[in-house]
Amino acid sequence: MRQRFTGITRTETASKPTRRSAAAAAPALLIACGAALLSSCSGSFSAAEQAQIEAGRQIYLTHCAACHGQDLEGQPDWQEPNPDGTFKAPPHDASGHTWHHDDATILDRIRGGAAALPEKLQWISNMPAYEEILTEEEIQALLVYIKSSWPADIRRAQPGNDPSN
Repeated sequence: MRQRFTGITRTETASKPTRRSAAAAAPALLIACGAALLSSCSGSFSAAEQAQIEAGRQIYLTHCAACHGQDLEGQPDWQEPNPDGTFKAPPHDASGHTWHHDDATILDRIRGGAAALPEKLQWISNMPAYEEILTEEEIQALLVYIKSSWPADIRRAQPGNDPSN
């Protein structure tokens, strides 16, 4: 299956993006801690969380907004198949279904793209894999940004969160 991103296949790119060094990904622990704090669903964010959210927003605008929309809104009629049977990019705001998945599933989809879907569903998505494009820290910041757009009740309802928070 060819994976497309803004009309360019990975085989057509001049050079293959590479994963940044493991040392550069070490701060991912800090981002993961921020994600854990975010999942507490307090409704307001600390200065450190705001910095993570802004970093994630910049990553989103650079790598995701072309398909998923500037404001996480997804493509129009995202639930309707394209003529080739694939589906348009869904929203990541509260109107979509991203929050129906736990963090691990969302992170797997960001890292692996369509290949992270069950094999029988991989053909329905043109989502590229980002595990060799973004660092783990950037992927975690992206998730923190997406979740920051959800109202507290949606964050509490997300699978894997403690609904008593």
